[in-house]
Amino acid sequence: MYLLVDGDTIADVKIGGQGCSISQSSASMMSAAVKGRTVAEARDLLRAFKAMMSIHEHELGGEGDDHDHDHGAPVPVVKLGALAALRGVVKFPVRIKCATLGWNTLAQALDERPAYPPPTCRQDRRDGRRVAPPCDSCRAGGRP
Repeated sequence: MYLLVDGDTIADVKIGGQGCSISQSSASMMSAAVKGRTVAEARDLLRAFKAMMSIHEHELGGEGDDHDHDHGAPVPVVKLGALAALRGVVKFPVRIKCATLGWNTLAQALDERPAYPPPTCRQDRRDGRRVAPPCDSCRAGGRP
């Protein structure tokens, strides 16, 4: 997954990979749903989608208890739109992971994205070597 975040807005999402039709369609729908949203809105959508996919919601035959079973927090009220079409996947518990694979990848990408604003000068993060001369901020003892 390639995620382009401009400020606090998800400007673009690219997904590459292979998988079953459920994983591919869910990931495609997810990318369309999060483009243009803020990171916070995307996280709310992610939690709402995963709550919909939760076996806990359907074990009792009800609408769920409005809590995110991964975090224990109330599930945000978010309109899922076309994503609601994937609700039927929960009837096949072995396929829930297929539908949530792209969403879990999005969560990881959001968690691992660099802090904003980005560093003021370019640096190779793997070994700490600079790939460009230090910027004025770094020369003054600021953040690299």
